[in-house]
Amino acid sequence: MTQNTLTYKDNRWLTIALHIFAWSLFMTLPYIIMPKHGPPHVAGKMPRDETFNNLALLSSFITNLLLIPVFYLNLYVLFPRLVPAKRVITFFFIQLALLLVFYFIKAQALELIFPHRDTSWRPFDIFGVFIFTFVSLVSFSYGQALDNIKKERIQKEKENEALKSELQFLRWQISPHFLFNVLNNTVALARIKSDKLESTLIKISTMMRYMLYEADTEKVSLSNEIEYIRSYIDLQSLRLGDDTHLNVTFDIPSDSAYSIEPMLLIPFVENAFKHGVGNSGVAISITARLNGTILEFEVTNNVVSKANQNSSEVSGIGLVNIRRRLELLYNDRYTLTTKSSKLNGLDIFQVSLKLILT
Repeated sequence: MTQNTLTYKDNRWLTIALHIFAWSLFMTLPYIIMPKHGPPHVAGKMPRDETFNNLALLSSFITNLLLIPVFYLNLYVLFPRLVPAKRVITFFFIQLALLLVFYFIKAQALELIFPHRDTSWRPFDIFGVFIFTFVSLVSFSYGQALDNIKKERIQKEKENEALKSELQFLRWQISPHFLFNVLNNTVALARIKSDKLESTLIKISTMMRYMLYEADTEKVSLSNEIEYIRSYIDLQSLRLGDDTHLNVTFDIPSDSAYSIEPMLLIPFVENAFKHGVGNSGVAISITARLNGTILEFEVTNNVVSKANQNSSEVSGIGLVNIRRRLELLYNDRYTLTTKSSKLNGLDIFQVSLKLILT
């Protein structure tokens, strides 16, 4: 909140500074481009170079000065109220009235400062009409640009909120899936009155604490996520005993400074145990290593007979969600591949993820 507020204030003061600079430049233009001499000498009259220049410069200065309130009146009052409502005729007559008021004030100002000026001078000139119209159009264009920027910002905020909601939904869609599996494991241990029940409940408590307090943040440390996966594997090992051959290799430094989206890797492991347990000679291989800034994560497991399972269930709800989360969060910074094969008459499923960490 503080960071956004500071950014808004900085932008506001920057906008004010740019407006002051633009108007300062606009006010000095007549002095830069005005010719040094007035009209040529007319027979029977004295040259009026100095008087003409002073009058012309003052007229331009007053014109530019009066155009400032015209610009902001159009920008903040007339355009927002009349243009969206398509009150074009009303807007046109108000502009005409503004033009008349503009020239009236200009004429009175010149009369007050130069009471004895040449009567052939007329403050109402074509160039003045042009510059008035030009400033009005600039005001309209600037207002349209600001309105478009505001709409884009609001749309971006809506998209970000929708993205956050979708990610939160996907994340917690995985958590109940995992919870159901673990509860089934605990029930199985309770039925056989296993001495491992107490240690299992302690691990569940630790993992639930991670899911509720740490995994609810935008990012978690890679080492904490790996430790969470270790605990999950330990729980599964307690339930399965020697029936499953596990090959687990984690080459991740405990002091790794990298972070990762929470609960991102666990669906791969979940699916390996969910779809790989049930056959004799089940083997699950889980490997995680850091290669520079790239996390390489691979899970390989046997798959139970397709006669007992629909092919659409092999990947599970976890992998469907994980693909979506990877697309939303890592875009082109990941590679996810899956492969099905046969080995010694058994169906083998392998998933590999390469993820560029920051």
